[in-house]
Amino acid sequence: MLAWTNRARRRIGHRFQLDGNLGTALQRNAAVAEIEIPDQEENAVERSLGFGRLLEVYAPIEDATNQRAIGAYEIYADPKRSDHLISANKHAIWAAVTLVFLVLYLALAMLVRTASRTLRRQAASLTARTAELSEAYAVLEQDALEAVETLNATVDARDPYTAGHSQRVQEIAVSIARELGLEGRELDAVGHAGLFHDIGKLGVPDAILTKPAKLTVQEYELMKQHPADGAKIVAKFGRLRDAVPLIRHHHERWDGDGYPHRLQGSSIPLGAAIVGLADAWDAMTTDRPYHRALAPREAEAELRKNRGTQFAPAVVDAFFHVLERSGAAERDPIRTTQRLPVPARSESQPA
Repeated sequence: MLAWTNRARRRIGHRFQLDGNLGTALQRNAAVAEIEIPDQEENAVERSLGFGRLLEVYAPIEDATNQRAIGAYEIYADPKRSDHLISANKHAIWAAVTLVFLVLYLALAMLVRTASRTLRRQAASLTARTAELSEAYAVLEQDALEAVETLNATVDARDPYTAGHSQRVQEIAVSIARELGLEGRELDAVGHAGLFHDIGKLGVPDAILTKPAKLTVQEYELMKQHPADGAKIVAKFGRLRDAVPLIRHHHERWDGDGYPHRLQGSSIPLGAAIVGLADAWDAMTTDRPYHRALAPREAEAELRKNRGTQFAPAVVDAFFHVLERSGAAERDPIRTTQRLPVPARSESQPA
């Protein structure tokens, strides 16, 4: 019920529905304000104020306990000043927000710039450190390779009949590999395997290694361990790891009767088949304690005879292509000063 008003006092005592903002203010015991357009019939008195829009405020009147609203003040005002204040506050808020974002942007830019400089310095430091480590690793790797070469030279030095054997096998093997189109790491692996194929003979006693007669079964079984032993030695050096399977299998045969794993045909690594043929050729054309050196034509006949049984056909064919171009078929075989014709082993099967 309207208790008092300074506008259209005839309304005093009129009962109004407790809905809308009035009901909300009484229910919540809290002031409620809203800017509205007085276009309803019940707002005829408010329209007479001449404002197109009104700021309408309901402020609750509390009871003696200040716990419950027993009525409310209804206040009308021109909202223009409030609009101006709100607009000004909006501008201030937007200006503050813009300033905050600008400060954040500048701070972020400085942070990114500082971080970028730090990262560049760290990257340069890491690059320099990486270069130093790479150089140190290369030196260590070269030292390791020289150590292996020294061990390999020890093998050749133990048997005067095999002096220079490893270098010759390497040269022949690389020539065959190039003929077959190998390059890069594959070619390097063949070269290393050719040079170090007999390094496993470090574990073979001198009495067996230089024996000028046929080996016993037990001695031959011990000799057959040198490919696997050599592979174990070489596997410890990262630069030589590609050569490991070639060293391990260079005594395999195309027909599967080789060792250590009796591989057959194309299951034999190509590089191992190449090194195996190069090893056999040098063994046949140099004097050994157990056989005389064959003449080039004899050795060629031995290779042709064992093509497809002991040796891979493609490797034999590539060898003869190299031989024909180099004219090596006409050279004298390398011989030692002492002839010891003791034909104890197959002439095309090196130990």
